Amino acid sequence: MNILKVIVILFSISLLVACVTYPVTPSDMRAMAEKGKMFSSTETIVVNRSFAAVVKTIKSRALQCLKGSVEITTRKGLSKNIQQHYYTPTVKYHKGSAEIHLQKRVEGIAQAASNKDKIRANGWFILVADFTKLNNGKTKVDIYHTPGLTLLIETIQNWANGSSKACPDLSQLPVPT
Repeated sequence: MNILKVIVILFSISLLVACVTYPVTPSDMRAMAEKGKMFSSTETIVVNRSFAAVVKTIKSRALQCLKGSVEITTRKGLSKNIQQHYYTPTVKYHKGSAEIHLQKRVEGIAQAASNKDKIRANGWFILVADFTKLNNGKTKVDIYHTPGLTLLIETIQNWANGSSKACPDLSQLPVPT
């Protein structure tokens, strides 16, 4: 391999790393999702359920169901990689609004991010859900998320509309390869 190829490869890798920025605050997650950065997006629904009922369900389910860890083992050829994925939820309440924050921390892989020194002990934010009290006994739910979290989005929407209180299987969440 000649020196020019090495320089091109190293330059390309540095550009890629510089482009990856993990959301390190709930505000970062909202802003990234609203702008479509890091392939993140936003889902919004309005449920015919009172804010008090929605908050009661969220309070009982989020902290119990979204906290956990999953061990992922991958094999490529003769190599074996073991990763531990930790999920940490936080629930906040305000007058007329509530929030769920979900952070993810991964051990067993190198983190390549331009802001990895700012990532908190519980990891980067992968999902933020905002619940807002509306008139006529309705509640608005805005979910800001990174890609591949359909399982979590549907779970939170089901909690909000009261159709299910089931916990998601965290081992079914996508794992970057």
